[in-house]
Amino acid sequence: MKIKIYPAMQRLIPFFLLHILTTALSAQVNRYDSSAQVLPFWRVGESQRYLIHTDKYRIVGDDTLQRRNFKLHAEVEVTDSSDAGYIMEWRYQNPDLKNVADSNVVKYLGLYQNRIVKVAIDPYGNFESVENWEELRDQAKKVLDDMKSLNQTDNATLNTMIRELTEYTDSREDLEVAMIREIRLFYTFFGEIYKFNDPVLLRSKMPNVYGDKPFDASTETLLSDINDKEQTAVLRRWLTADHEQFQDAVYDYMKKNQPEDDDPDNDLPYRDEMPPMNREDRISMKIHCGTGWVMFGMIVREVNLGTVVSMEEITLEME
Repeated sequence: MKIKIYPAMQRLIPFFLLHILTTALSAQVNRYDSSAQVLPFWRVGESQRYLIHTDKYRIVGDDTLQRRNFKLHAEVEVTDSSDAGYIMEWRYQNPDLKNVADSNVVKYLGLYQNRIVKVAIDPYGNFESVENWEELRDQAKKVLDDMKSLNQTDNATLNTMIRELTEYTDSREDLEVAMIREIRLFYTFFGEIYKFNDPVLLRSKMPNVYGDKPFDASTETLLSDINDKEQTAVLRRWLTADHEQFQDAVYDYMKKNQPEDDDPDNDLPYRDEMPPMNREDRISMKIHCGTGWVMFGMIVREVNLGTVVSMEEITLEME
């Protein structure tokens, strides 16, 4: 049987074909092979607002110490686009200090006063660099000077902040690793195709704050949920440092910085008597794959030194 095609139908056929092809190209969650691809489909001038929640603390026995818990708002805007990639600006709203009782945290939040971070992104959405890193370094040094002016040498929380800020300002690479963690979190899963419930195991590297050489690490990535209708994907990653390398680096750092006195209580035990130590990052993220915007992201960084566990939890939530 022949199907008669009327002139009006002939005019509509190219439209329907174009619609089908456009939909196929923009849809990055593929229900046919249960895969998802995370790519940027951003336009210049496009922006999103995020609530950023940071919670840092230490666990010693049953006690939680040196807690820093604060929330920030940031607007993320695409300011440039080319064949080389994108420039995105992270503009932080000045933190509300009225509800922050700890004067140490108030000083620390000076890092985010009038803060704008300009980042370069490759065409696939991967982080490349901070373009205005000198401004961030100078801002961190000012906050560091303000903290030192408190002159509270017996304040463990303050001393921890001062040590961290000193490490942040050593170089551009240190700043990009340690000072913009919520930004680096945003770009974690871009540029790859992931299969549903098919873990990807890789060998990788992890930054080493105790020395120059990064740690060998194992990485496991899993696409744990996809929604073809909503074009969303949930991805998870576990990044674990090599235990022996991590323990060696921590032991060497402690040995180098141990007090110089005759008190035997300050002597370090032998290396093989140290308790087991490890470092792990756990990342989870929900992404709208049709646009490339992150809907929710979270990183939990756990550093276990045997007797002390240092925790950092950062969440990024679209408002």
